[in-house]
Amino acid sequence: MCHVNDTERLFAFRAFWFARGLDSSLPSFDQDAAVPMAGADARSWASHIEEFQAVRAASLTLFRDLPDDAWMRRGVASGIPFTVRALAYICAGHVAHHVGVLKDRYR
Repeated sequence: MCHVNDTERLFAFRAFWFARGLDSSLPSFDQDAAVPMAGADARSWASHIEEFQAVRAASLTLFRDLPDDAWMRRGVASGIPFTVRALAYICAGHVAHHVGVLKDRYR
């Protein structure tokens, strides 16, 4: 769950960066390098869920309040061009992917 939360933050930050018209490229995110520093195993599942609810609420607020012209603004992250709109879909799709994985494995 920590990975889901970290990734949600990352994609929302990228969307924020590009929506505000900041034009410097953003670096890659190495999830494997970030995981050991998160201390995720020392936390309860409930704390991860609570964190997800807060992170998702912040993402939804960001996207809800964007000016119309921000959605098609572009930027580069990890050497790949993105629109703000694409990053909103990626946030939603990433979570949907992991919910599907959980259902497949633990149903």
